[in-house]
Amino acid sequence: MTKIVELKYNPFLPQLSILIDGKQPQDFSGLIQYTDEDIWEWSPNICDVIYSELRAEFAIIFTGTREDAELLKIQCTKNYHCIGFKMQEPKVRTSTQKRLGELNQIIKKNRESITPINIRAYFLTQSSTQKYIEEIRKVNVRNLFCVIDIIPIIEKSQFKNDENSFLFFIVESMESAKKLADSYYCKNPMYIICMGEKTRLREVDNHGYFYESIPQDLISSVFECFLGQPLLKAMRYCLDNISVRLRNKEETRKAILIDPLINIKFNEELEVGKSNEIVINAEPPISPLPKVDFRVLDLGIATTDGICVFGKQSGNTVLEAYQYGEKKPFKTFNIHVVKRNRIKKLILEDNELAIGITDCKCMKVDYSPVDADNVKQLTWTSSDSRVATVDKMGRVMGRESGTCKIICTAENVSSTCICTVKPYLQEIKIDMPTNQDGELEMEPTQEILLNIKLVPEDCIDKTLKIGSSDYDIVNVVNNRLIAKNKGTAIVNIQNFPKRKEVKLTVQVGKKKKGFFKALFG
Repeated sequence: MTKIVELKYNPFLPQLSILIDGKQPQDFSGLIQYTDEDIWEWSPNICDVIYSELRAEFAIIFTGTREDAELLKIQCTKNYHCIGFKMQEPKVRTSTQKRLGELNQIIKKNRESITPINIRAYFLTQSSTQKYIEEIRKVNVRNLFCVIDIIPIIEKSQFKNDENSFLFFIVESMESAKKLADSYYCKNPMYIICMGEKTRLREVDNHGYFYESIPQDLISSVFECFLGQPLLKAMRYCLDNISVRLRNKEETRKAILIDPLINIKFNEELEVGKSNEIVINAEPPISPLPKVDFRVLDLGIATTDGICVFGKQSGNTVLEAYQYGEKKPFKTFNIHVVKRNRIKKLILEDNELAIGITDCKCMKVDYSPVDADNVKQLTWTSSDSRVATVDKMGRVMGRESGTCKIICTAENVSSTCICTVKPYLQEIKIDMPTNQDGELEMEPTQEILLNIKLVPEDCIDKTLKIGSSDYDIVNVVNNRLIAKNKGTAIVNIQNFPKRKEVKLTVQVGKKKKGFFKALFG
């Protein structure tokens, strides 16, 4: 059966991750030696090592840059046991140049400094391409990370083959380029630029990169080469020479990853019988999100379906998050599962409440069960603080006329009281016809309905009490005065709290006789 080998190569670290049928190799595997090496070191041998361990045909799925994929594809094509090769671009495809720019800003912001690495670029030309060397020598590459020295040579002995040296050939034909490349050994990949009719990357092999360039694009092609392995070496040098603190910062990690940085949010305190959601996001944002596997160490305490964690019984355990195929978790959470005895019912003393402006009323609340563990988490809120406010002790104060809701809440349980705020009575007016002395005149047995007006009309203390100083002269039934006998009585009108009152003098006299009856008897 054909084995599927997944190789993911991050050239900026360098770092190679290997999965065989979705699983990492064992710790004693010969493939482990390649996990922190440059692709130019491991690509010639990795197919043979894979077969020696699997003893079966295999297909490779490679995630990395196009140039690295071309290099590995050559080795796969040569290997009899590798029957397939597929290239996938990384999810984060930021160029080396842009990543260095981001690192530059990070280093400046954190006030660190590094000494630039000195990279030597040796240029070997043929007699027909010697004319380009002067233009190439004018190229000046100096930045925070590296200084590239351009060194023309005419023979092999002048080339100093070390870790920081790169060899460039400027040739007329691809045939001569291949012969030259075969005659040199370099620790770093070579760059062979062949003058032609197009400007492009022709191929990649064990020697290095073969470019074709038209004469007017030659300098641009040289720059393109500098942006490859030389600049990559400068970036690795930078990462090796900044402080560990800065290297481990999230912003630095984001600048060198080829996969998005995975962030997980999870509330570690969990209730028995309840679930907490696992929230996954990526930086930079991508869709779909990378696959993450979750495992709970003690399944008696909690379980997970990868979307939520479910509390089963009180206790502590650990939630582990694994990236696809990884053996070690990249994130862990300490889960604390508790059995809650929260309030299940709230009962307010008043379902409706009427208070005056500036009045203060302390709300009383009962709850069950009486031994609930979240009594101290009771909260009070007003739906309209312009009408009435309520403090954390349940004291309600009227602010202005209107109606609002006073809500008492204990986590997911609440109870509501409708609160009406009204103004207090300012004045009692009696609109009745009186004589010049301000007295109301009545005749015995006469009944009069008092016309009383309250200011304001919609006041909270509008209940009135009407009494007479002498009920034998004037009796009072509700708002009706009934004259009985001749005399004078004082009718007293006051509101229920006795804040406002008004008095009316009532004069009850004999019935007047008609003019002729009085004259003639």
